[in-house]
Amino acid sequence: MVGSETPFFLTRGVILLPQDIMTGNWLQMASAARLTTIATHITPSQVTSFIRTPLCRCPQCKDLTDSEQTLILENALIKALRRLDPKATLAHLAYLNTLKAPVQIKPEPGIFLAYAPIRRRHDEPLRCREKDGDDPNTSHAAMLEALAGNLGVFGSEDAQVLEYWLDVSRFASWKREKTIAIPWHQHVFEQDLGTYASFGIRHITRFACWGDGDYITRFGEPPVQAYGEALWKF
Repeated sequence: MVGSETPFFLTRGVILLPQDIMTGNWLQMASAARLTTIATHITPSQVTSFIRTPLCRCPQCKDLTDSEQTLILENALIKALRRLDPKATLAHLAYLNTLKAPVQIKPEPGIFLAYAPIRRRHDEPLRCREKDGDDPNTSHAAMLEALAGNLGVFGSEDAQVLEYWLDVSRFASWKREKTIAIPWHQHVFEQDLGTYASFGIRHITRFACWGDGDYITRFGEPPVQAYGEALWKF
């Protein structure tokens, strides 16, 4: 527990925090704990604060976007990781404040793109722009533009999509009492796969939080088989 809040992310029971990276032996700590995740926020309130608050705006950083500031940290991390393991890789998460591609900072070898369009609609294919509206945060056109921009920086060979087709928690707005059946649209899913393939992306996965026993009792099995069969064809 952190105060009265339950930690949001745990990796094998251990969380490596930003202050840990300031120590000289953080890499050894992470390796000994078999840690694969560095958490910049660990409680729900910290997640909310992270989403609403831009990164550093000091005189030295004010002209750098959140994506560029994030990539500076990632570049430092991958250099350290590759001293321990020359084949180490690290994801640059294009998500919320970091969805737009970095321009002024370039990735070091070993950094790959992880694209997570959390604010997209799921009742329409990502390629559909007719119902975009005026909000750039939910605009499919803007998300596809961001994807293209990121692929121009990181390349498509190792790029990975992190989607939300089966994420019960997202469709419930992360509130258990609002859990609903997954609004599964087979044609949307299949067209999305085609869209990502057209960008040269071959690595696709999805979040599937809260698809647990309680969900199955209330709504039946989530459409995992339909997901797998379509992905196999992809």
